[in-house]
Amino acid sequence: MKLEFENNFESVLNDIVKRASSVFGKKPLDEILTDEFIQKNSSFSSLDEFVANSGFDFSTQESFEAIPDDRLDAYVSANTCFKSWQDMLGAAVEELIARSFRG
Repeated sequence: MKLEFENNFESVLNDIVKRASSVFGKKPLDEILTDEFIQKNSSFSSLDEFVANSGFDFSTQESFEAIPDDRLDAYVSANTCFKSWQDMLGAAVEELIARSFRG
C-alpha cells in the first residue's frame, strides 16, 4: 500500500510540474529556483553560488541536458534537503505556483 502511494505521489508531482510548465511557459531558472528558495533549502546564499559550486555547466539548455542525471542528483542530495534534481525543481515549482496565487 505504501509503495502505491509513493508511486502515485511521484506521478502527481510530475503532473504538477507539467501543468506549471504549461501555465507559466518557459521561465528562467532563477525565477523558479529563487535565491530565497536556495537559502531556505541549502547551505548556499544564491542560485549563482549553487551553480558555481556544482562544477556543472548550466549556461545553455544543451550543456545542462548533458549533465548526467545521477551526478546532478548526487550533488543536489549532498547539498540540499532534496533527494534529486526533480524533487528540488518540483518543490520550487510548487512555491512558484503558491506565490502566483498570493499575487
